[in-house]
Amino acid sequence: MWPDTETSNFDAPPRGNWRDRICNPSQVPSCPKPRFMTAPQNFGIEGFPPEQVGYHAHIMVQEGLIEGVDVTHMQSPGPEVIPTSLTWKGHEFLDLARDHERWNRAKAIIAKVGGAPISVWMKVLTDLALEGVEAMGTKSVARN
Repeated sequence: MWPDTETSNFDAPPRGNWRDRICNPSQVPSCPKPRFMTAPQNFGIEGFPPEQVGYHAHIMVQEGLIEGVDVTHMQSPGPEVIPTSLTWKGHEFLDLARDHERWNRAKAIIAKVGGAPISVWMKVLTDLALEGVEAMGTKSVARN
C-alpha cells in the first residue's frame, strides 16, 4: 500500500492495532486505498513506446548507470523506474560517448559483431579515448 504523502505523518507512531491495519485495512475506516506510483510515460523521449523506455530505465538501474525508484506494480505493462540521478559510471559513459567521432567509430566497431553489452561499449569507447590521448601525446612531442 502506498501512503498518501500529502496527508501521512511519517514521524508519528502507528495508532491502534497495527496488525489489524496490515491484515485487514477495511477494519480501519481512515486507512487509505492502495494507490500506485507510476513512471512518466516517456520521460520526454519521443518515438519509442513507453514500455520500451521504462524497460531501458530499469536495466540502466541494474547496470549501475542511473539510480532510480522501481515503481513496477501489477498493472504495469513491464518494469517501470523513475530515474533519480546519474551514477559515477553513468557520468563516465556519457563523457566517453559525448565525442561524436568517437561515438560513431564505436558504433561501427560494435556493428561488426552485431551488438554488445554495456561493458564492451565502455571498453571500446575507453580504448578509442586512450588512442586519442596517445595521438595527442605524440603530436606534442613531435612539435618540441
